Amino acid sequence: MPTYPNIIHESLKIKALGPLVDVVLDDIRPVTVLVGESGSGKSLILKILAMMRHVCKKELIRRALKISGVNKTSISIRKDSYLAFAEIGSLVGPETRIVYDLFYNDMLFYNDMPICQISLDKKGFSVHLDDVAPLDQTKPFFKIAFISDTRNLLASWARKGASIQSKILDNYFSETYNLWDEAMDAKSFTEQSIDYLNARLLVGKNKSGWRDVVMVNNAGRKTLFEHGASGEKASIPISIILRYLTHGYDFEQAVRRSYNSIILDAMMGESEDGRYFVPSEIILPFKDYYLCVHIEEPELSLDPMTQLRFADDLMRIMDSAVEERKSLEASIMFTTHSPYWVTALNTIAQEGRSKFLSWNRLGGYLIKNDGTVESLRDEESHLLMTPNMDEASAALDERYNLALEGTLHGKD
Repeated sequence: MPTYPNIIHESLKIKALGPLVDVVLDDIRPVTVLVGESGSGKSLILKILAMMRHVCKKELIRRALKISGVNKTSISIRKDSYLAFAEIGSLVGPETRIVYDLFYNDMLFYNDMPICQISLDKKGFSVHLDDVAPLDQTKPFFKIAFISDTRNLLASWARKGASIQSKILDNYFSETYNLWDEAMDAKSFTEQSIDYLNARLLVGKNKSGWRDVVMVNNAGRKTLFEHGASGEKASIPISIILRYLTHGYDFEQAVRRSYNSIILDAMMGESEDGRYFVPSEIILPFKDYYLCVHIEEPELSLDPMTQLRFADDLMRIMDSAVEERKSLEASIMFTTHSPYWVTALNTIAQEGRSKFLSWNRLGGYLIKNDGTVESLRDEESHLLMTPNMDEASAALDERYNLALEGTLHGKD
C-alpha cells in the first residue's frame, strides 16, 4: 500500500476492454494525469474510473443506510445501464474484467482488504464491502464529476438548446452541462474572477429571460461568453465548475438527495410542505466527503503560456478548498496531450507552496500502444517523466535536417 498521507487510496485494474489489454493503475493519487497517443484509451480509463466510483458510492450509501436502521432499500446496480451510459457495452467481452479497490485510512487496512471492492465482467457487477471495519467508519460520501472535451459548446448551448441537450450529444456532455447549469444557478454566483485570463465573468438575465454570461477584460471590454475565443470557451467551464464543486456544493444536501432517491416511500417521513425528507441523524455515517473530478484535455485550444497560468489557477482553487473545507478530500484526473500541462504540474509540486499538490500527491500513467500502462513517476528526480510526449518535435527536426542537407547538396 502507498505510504503518503492521503485519506483515500484507490486502484483500478482493467483487462481486455477495447484497446486496453492489461492496465494496472495501482496508485491513483489526488492529482493524476493520463498521457498517450490518440485512441490509446485515456478517456476510456477516465470513464471507467468514474463508473466504478459511482457504483462504490451506491454501495457505501447502502451500508450507511443499514447502519441507520434502514435495511430495505431500492438500490440496484444494473450492468447494462452503466455500460450504456459509458457507451462501452460493445467493448465488454468474455475475457473482460475490471476491478476497483477503495482503501480509507490506515486503520482500515485489515488484511490488506479494501473497504470497498467492485468487480465487473461479462456477467455483471460483484461487490465486496469490508465487514470487519467498525460500523461508524462508513465513509466517505462521493461526489463524482465528469468534465467532457465537448464543454466548449456550453456557451452557446445554454442559450439555444438546453432543453434538448441530452437528446443530441453524449451523456458526458449532458453531465458537464448539468454541472455548469448548477454552478450558474448557485445563489452566490453573480461574478467570478478568471485570473489566468485577467478577466471577470458576470452572470445575469436578459430581456428574453435567457441567462447572459459575459466576460469583462481588464480594460472593461465586455464580450458574450458564447462569442469568446475557443480556448476561453473550453477552459472557463472547468474553472467555474471546479470552484462550484469545491466551494459552493452542498454535500449534506447531496447526501439527503441520495437517500431520498433510494429509500422506499414507506420508510420515509413527510415534511410540513409535503415533501419527503431524511432525518438529520441518518447522515451521520458520512463524516468526510470525496470529490472526484475527471477532466478531458484541460489544455484544449490554449497557448502554452496560458496553459501554465490555467494550471496555477486550478491548483489555487484546490488550495483554497483545502483551507476552507477540512472534511473535503478531492481527486482530479486529467487526460492530456500537452507536455506543458505535465510540466506545469511538476513545477507546482516542486515549488512546495501548494497545499493540495505536492510530489507525494502527484501521479501519472502512460497508456502504451500495446494496451498496458507504465507509471510516469520518477522517484529520484521527483518528476513525472514523459519522454514520448514531444516526439513530434524530434521527428520534425530530423526531417528538417534531412531536407536541409538535401538542399545544400543541390537536391530537390
